[in-house]
Amino acid sequence: MIKNQQEKGQFQPMPSRSTRLPIETIDTHMLRVAHPQEVPLPTQQELTGPAIGQVVAAPPRAAQPSRWRVRPKRIRKRFILALSVVAITCLVGLTSLVAWRIISPSSTEVTLYRVSVKKVDLPIGGGGIAYPVQRLDISYPFTAHVLSLFVKPGDRVTLNQPLVQIDLSQVNGQKLSTLQAQVAQAYQDMLAAQSYYYSVLRLGNPIVIAQAQQQYTTAQAQYDTLVAEEQAPDLHQGKIISTIAGVVTAVNIFPGQLVGANKIMLTIFDESSVVVRVQVPLSNYGQVKINQPAQATPSASPGQSFDGSVITIIPNVNSQSGTFEVWIAIPNTNGMLLPGSNIYVRIQNTVATLVVPRLAVLNPDLDSTVFIVRQQRAYLQHVQVSGYSGDSVLISSGLQADDLVVLVGLDSLQNGQTVRIAGIES
Repeated sequence: MIKNQQEKGQFQPMPSRSTRLPIETIDTHMLRVAHPQEVPLPTQQELTGPAIGQVVAAPPRAAQPSRWRVRPKRIRKRFILALSVVAITCLVGLTSLVAWRIISPSSTEVTLYRVSVKKVDLPIGGGGIAYPVQRLDISYPFTAHVLSLFVKPGDRVTLNQPLVQIDLSQVNGQKLSTLQAQVAQAYQDMLAAQSYYYSVLRLGNPIVIAQAQQQYTTAQAQYDTLVAEEQAPDLHQGKIISTIAGVVTAVNIFPGQLVGANKIMLTIFDESSVVVRVQVPLSNYGQVKINQPAQATPSASPGQSFDGSVITIIPNVNSQSGTFEVWIAIPNTNGMLLPGSNIYVRIQNTVATLVVPRLAVLNPDLDSTVFIVRQQRAYLQHVQVSGYSGDSVLISSGLQADDLVVLVGLDSLQNGQTVRIAGIES
């Protein structure tokens, strides 16, 4: 049977234990390091042995660990470890580069402006009410009757023009009674002197006659004087005249009226010029001077302006508004400015201060800052803005003359960044 299997090629004799198979005939797929847990347990057949007449092939030799399979695995581990180190190193380098770019950005090209002290016009503004340059209120210190009224509201009057006529009989009643008594006594003295004169004429003594005649003449003159004083118009009626030239703005009486003492009968405004009493912020106190030029703009006609000047500074503070009062005199020859109207006044004020362009200041209305350049680096600098003049910003603190601030290119700047100077303006 074995012979037949050999002839048919189905059976090959098992080599002896001493026979080594060529290394070429070993299936390389079978070579691997066996794990102890992977070693199979012997079967029942292996424990009892082969059956009678059964041909058993010799078991293969135990697989030995191969150098050729272990070394590539170690190489892979080392390669993965090296690759991880390289990746971590690259990540740390990239992070450092990004941080360095953030902390120390690249330089930016900028244009600078050299700060200087300049004289600029910084107007001081305030609102106020217009008043006439002169106001005349006509009154009388005693009670009197109004006999005549010569003017009406709106009339223009001249100096010494009669305004009203009043009855002074009651006012001068006591004086008139005294004068009447004096006139009566003077009349009796005159009659006595006359009788004496006529009596001495018959005596013919020239000296006595001359003395009597002199007494009679004196008594007659005294009588005539007292009569004239008693009949004087100012004791019976009087005319009140205007002491200024202007416009009658108010008439508070009528003919026949009994006017009380010190009551205002007429009001006259001199509107040849007006005085605007302006409320100026207290922060500008000390900047306003007498004769300082000013411009006035009525609220009713904002398109018109009138020139004037400072005539009075009131050193008194309004605690509610934090202002002080300044009087501005404005000529009103054409009568366009009306007393009582609201007027805005700008007082011209020339100051010498540090000036920078508006483009160089960040947030000029709140927490103002600029970029000041020192040794090719730009630094943020807080400044105090005191006002504006056209496209310029007035700086009261934070900068000095000849400082260099960034004018163009500040949008992308950061504090401490290096810059490339493209030019300097002044």
